[in-house]
Amino acid sequence: MTPESVLEETLERNRIGNVKWGTRVSGDHIEFYLKGGSNNERQKMFSSLKADLGNLIVRLGDTTPAEIISRTLRSIGYKLVTAESCTGGFLGKLLTDIPGSSELYWGGYITYSDSAKQNILGIPESLIKQYGAVSRSVCERMAVEALRLSKADISIAVSGIAGPEGGSKDKPVGTVWITVLNRNGDTEVKLFHFFGSRASVRMKTAVSAFLLAEKMLIGNEWLD
Repeated sequence: MTPESVLEETLERNRIGNVKWGTRVSGDHIEFYLKGGSNNERQKMFSSLKADLGNLIVRLGDTTPAEIISRTLRSIGYKLVTAESCTGGFLGKLLTDIPGSSELYWGGYITYSDSAKQNILGIPESLIKQYGAVSRSVCERMAVEALRLSKADISIAVSGIAGPEGGSKDKPVGTVWITVLNRNGDTEVKLFHFFGSRASVRMKTAVSAFLLAEKMLIGNEWLD
């Protein structure tokens, strides 16, 4: 995730001519605009920002991560299934806020408790006891079982500690595992350590999950 302070530093580092800018946090993304200078200078600065931060981070236009992954799914004819723990259905909520989402979102499994993971997705109790619910092994298995139980083409699974309680020395608040899996067997798994409030951790988890899924689908580089 790219905080606003990092974006400001990157804008300053890539300043061209008399181009100026402004930034603001807007829900699940940071908006910025370029003004002043010539159109050519603004275009060059925007290209420089994309090269610096990456195509998955800098986008042209007013759009959200949920809209981006929705367009990507629709363009290739895929349907998505989610298996959510710490986000409690938030990924599904963001996706279904978009009109026409039934064409690309198969549905989701909200398996917040260990018992739900076992009884809904069939995650072995022994796996949870051995590695913990917030672990690579359990998150990967969540993605596998969600895809197996659904008629989707790709799954996203998330398991983490949103806080403010529940953290430990080994797994502090903000620890989140995300897995993306498709029916070809391609897998993306990533561990995140987010900071902020409970709401912030959940939002960052959702954004990161959508970006990680996009990476799998279109092959863009992923930035920490």
